[in-house]
Amino acid sequence: MKRKKYVDLLREIALFHMIFQHSVLGLLSHSDNVGIFRFFYEIIPICPALFLFLSGFSITIKGENTISNEKFNQNFFKGIVLILSAALLFFIEHGHQFPDLYFASGILNTIGISLIICSVLVMLPNKIIFSFLLILYLFILYFLLYQFQIQSFPLDTGYEPLLPTLIFGLIGFLFGLINNRMNQKHEKILWFSIGVIGFTILVIFFILYGPFKIFYSNIGRYTIERLFNESNRPEYLFQFNEMNAAFYKAYIWNYKPTCFIATLGGVLFLFSIAYFSEPLFVHFFPEKIFLPGRKALLNYFFHLAVIAVLVVIFGFNRFNTFWFTIYLILIYFSIYLINYLILIFFPNKKKKPI
Repeated sequence: MKRKKYVDLLREIALFHMIFQHSVLGLLSHSDNVGIFRFFYEIIPICPALFLFLSGFSITIKGENTISNEKFNQNFFKGIVLILSAALLFFIEHGHQFPDLYFASGILNTIGISLIICSVLVMLPNKIIFSFLLILYLFILYFLLYQFQIQSFPLDTGYEPLLPTLIFGLIGFLFGLINNRMNQKHEKILWFSIGVIGFTILVIFFILYGPFKIFYSNIGRYTIERLFNESNRPEYLFQFNEMNAAFYKAYIWNYKPTCFIATLGGVLFLFSIAYFSEPLFVHFFPEKIFLPGRKALLNYFFHLAVIAVLVVIFGFNRFNTFWFTIYLILIYFSIYLINYLILIFFPNKKKKPI
């Protein structure tokens, strides 16, 4: 089974968008976060949603009817690796902050949990029904928690709350299961219909709030505040001298229900366009274009390491528009170069499906 280039490209788009977001937060001067930079900064809800949707959908590309115990173990192991990776990144930045470190440490943690859940669901006989009921239950739970302003860790609070982000992964998994039951003609009808539905959702919210504004931080999102102990940060954790208790706040955004629905519409519309563009990608686009999407975790760690080094050298938010643009060009070019060198020196003996 060949890789789906449109899936690699969508994952690459999500990766590059997340790199941009993290770079703005760490490097770009606040006064220079305007114009096109501000626009891409504000539509960030699409990024994690697309990541999760693709993680769930990708499991079904491997063939749900051929899932064996070995493949289950592989997917389960990948989920554990992602959860541990998120915990490691969280520890480096914030140290031992309980309970966020263990249950709500970052987007990779949510992707890992989604992968584990989907790996279990795909083994069940009535997987489509179970997946739909789980999605419905989690959405109702998420809506009620938001409506009544109930904070329930790690569902709707924490450094990376599970809801509603996790639901995107399950929806991608469900659509992948449905897609596998169809022939080529019905498959195209499915994704065309989904694309129309997604586009319609976007148009409705654009009319109600203005183009793309439903994704903005002051309209479609709310802020979660986490209180962390300064003495538990890595630089203080192994100091044995007594220090005064000090706390600092970390702020994380989360989807309002309206933003969740609009973001789902955006993801479905993007996925539909990419799906129908696959023949174009196969015939006219070189393989190198899709490389970063195939090693997303490696590139994720790489960009965080680069940002960390630059922050140490220059400090937080010190780049103006010019130098930030130069940085973006170099980081994206470096990612392509590293992935290309990996392909040359460590070629895959056997092409794997996505």
